[in-house]
Amino acid sequence: MMGYAISTRYTKRIFGEIVGMITIGFIGSFVIGHVFVFIGVSGRLFAPIFTVICWMIIFIRWKQIPAELKSSKW
Repeated sequence: MMGYAISTRYTKRIFGEIVGMITIGFIGSFVIGHVFVFIGVSGRLFAPIFTVICWMIIFIRWKQIPAELKSSKW
């Protein structure tokens, strides 16, 4: 029973991290792109740059998750 509870908690945490990062990436790139288009700055230039930055942050965070899970005491 204890093992099941730990594995469920572990799975939920991983799933939550993945969904959260993907959502932040999409929303961040979408909002930033539209803000720059609305301001009048060339959205075609800045939107892809900020989209890449958002996804790079997600990628860096993705690489940190296994280390955090290994160091945490379950």
